[in-house]
Amino acid sequence: MSDLKRWVEAALRERVGLQLSGSLQPAGGGTWHAWQGRLRDGGRVFCKAGERVAAGAFSAEAEALRMLARADRDRIVVPEVLACIEDGGRALLAMEWIDMRNRAPVEAVAHGLAA
Repeated sequence: MSDLKRWVEAALRERVGLQLSGSLQPAGGGTWHAWQGRLRDGGRVFCKAGERVAAGAFSAEAEALRMLARADRDRIVVPEVLACIEDGGRALLAMEWIDMRNRAPVEAVAHGLAA
């Protein structure tokens, strides 16, 4: 297990109070590390994290998600931000997992945002 993944799992448990029912599993990738996990209460969480993250980058994303959620949750699906931690270059953004298998295609989401 990577040091970053250990840090994320510990931060979820100790700083946020989220209890995982197992270890985080890979959930795609890209610029940042991404994991998803099941919570003991039955919920799911999506986490993205990095080790050299510019100060404020994840906080800005978390605030943008909160603004979108306040704007119109009826037309677009926005994950609830569960935690945003920035700590000496390491950063974590944890949010609710949204299962997109039965959701509108990307084009419908884009039209919802534009409306």
